[in-house]
Amino acid sequence: MLEVEITKDIIKKSCQKAFENGLIKSSVDFFTIKDLIGLEIVMSILECSEKQNKDYNLICEDNSYKVKTDFTSVEPKPYHECIVKSYNSRQKFDRYIFVRVQFINDMPKRAWVVGWIDKKEYFKKSMSLRKGEIDESNGMEIKFNCQKLKIKELNEIHPITCTQ
Repeated sequence: MLEVEITKDIIKKSCQKAFENGLIKSSVDFFTIKDLIGLEIVMSILECSEKQNKDYNLICEDNSYKVKTDFTSVEPKPYHECIVKSYNSRQKFDRYIFVRVQFINDMPKRAWVVGWIDKKEYFKKSMSLRKGEIDESNGMEIKFNCQKLKIKELNEIHPITCTQ
């Protein structure tokens, strides 16, 4: 797991992209900004090319990556889980990169690139959960069909390249 400083430049680039792409119109859409911050964080540590389309965000060493960013209130632990909504399983790309962003008073403060995994491996290793079920690991009701995998099952991220 790699902690990454959220710089003013990362926030500025994320907001500019959101407005330029018409993703937000006036007030700040925190979910859109969160995703763009996650993407900017990954791009700040890896030599990847941005390639925005409906399936993936980045190209690195001939692999396509989908960056999945989530909010966190605490530093991520190896037993925390990375969740992918089931409808995202139809997207065409090679690997996931998972990012956690901590917001304090509506401002991004800290971030972690928690790891990466081949898409096929993620779906082989992950646990399937259905909407309405109770997640036995935390007692929470599942809000959507999804897959989940513990952070400790991911490959460690190494700055500059997207390889082990």
